[in-house]
Amino acid sequence: MMKNSFEPFFLKYYPFVKSFALKLLKSEEEAEDVAQDIFLKLYENPEYWLDRQINEYYLFTMTKNHVFNILKRRAVFNKFINSNDSSISAIEENTPEGYVVAQDISKFLNDVIEKMPEQRRCVFKLNKLEKMSVADIADKMNLSKRTIERHIYLAVKELKKVFIFSIITLSI
Repeated sequence: MMKNSFEPFFLKYYPFVKSFALKLLKSEEEAEDVAQDIFLKLYENPEYWLDRQINEYYLFTMTKNHVFNILKRRAVFNKFINSNDSSISAIEENTPEGYVVAQDISKFLNDVIEKMPEQRRCVFKLNKLEKMSVADIADKMNLSKRTIERHIYLAVKELKKVFIFSIITLSI
């Protein structure tokens, strides 16, 4: 019964949700992920759509909130990556929700950093956590500045790749 009722609902509103998410995110792949997340949540909670007439405004609000959560996490992540101060205080917001988001992201980032190859992890920690310059790290580790820059680049690239992949799942 529920599956038969959900399919027409899905077919009617999926294009609307995806197109709205695409306007906000400017990424076809991310818009599809958002639309899938929205409809999975609705499918798992039929009380949201089965007993009442759901409309575009309700879906607009769900989609907007989902996308804003993604963008908020992305902004906090970018603030962390681009900051000279990588402590939690550098990325936490002045609200309880912002603090929780910052804590989640901080834990996530630390987990990813700990899984990096040893030398890359060491270089990244010295640069971001100890606030050492590339030249100082190169001297300390007896490596070229270019090698240190490459390690930092690869660490940031890895963090961004893993973070972008997980940003959608954190927002569900």
